[in-house]
Amino acid sequence: MKGLGDAKTKLGPARKALLKMARQAEPLTTPLPGPIRERQERKAGYETTKEDITKWQPLVKVSTLGYTSKNGSYTQCKVTSAPM
Repeated sequence: MKGLGDAKTKLGPARKALLKMARQAEPLTTPLPGPIRERQERKAGYETTKEDITKWQPLVKVSTLGYTSKNGSYTQCKVTSAPM
């Protein structure tokens, strides 16, 4: 049991830090009920998706109207169904 005394002195600062953290810790909140949690997850997902879509909307609008980009400016091109 001679080695036990050495380990106790080496762990003293770690034990003090652990006790200090335990005193400062706040109690955990209870998890939200399923429907409320799912609603919040959907809302967060909607906001992320909305941001992603707004980045692409101008490009899609220009693409569907038949415009092409030349040096950063868009000009309308003629879309035909004839084979090349």
